[in-house]
Amino acid sequence: MDINTNQLKRSMCLWYFPPNDFFKANFDGDAKGKPGPTGCGGVIQNWVGFCIKVVAFPLGNQTNHLAEVLGILQAIKLAHNLGMKLLWLEGDSKNIINCLLGKYQPSWTIKNSIDSAREIIEGFDQCYISHDYREANRSVDWATNEAV
Repeated sequence: MDINTNQLKRSMCLWYFPPNDFFKANFDGDAKGKPGPTGCGGVIQNWVGFCIKVVAFPLGNQTNHLAEVLGILQAIKLAHNLGMKLLWLEGDSKNIINCLLGKYQPSWTIKNSIDSAREIIEGFDQCYISHDYREANRSVDWATNEAV
């Protein structure tokens, strides 16, 4: 029997608690077409997993990449407006996270939004940025689908 290691990793993925005094902002964006109806959202939880706030917005007809970036912006703006200083930002779009981290050059369609997100992130005392699989990002995935 062949075991697909990627499927095995994804079946074992979990949402991890942030360190003490950190807040975790999970983000997501979704498109039902290329382009098509889209939505974005964010979920903020504290270090014990208590949900502080959920946001989700329909975006009209856009691309998935733009929806993901707008999800980042919604999550970090919410965390910033709530006065959070220690943040762990996490989402399931590896490409968008790599653009945010400067590992990839963003396309011209999302460059301004990525630049805006970076500016807001600089306002936090500390901000970890990481990728997770959709299976560990279910709460915000649900909210985003509801927004679509």
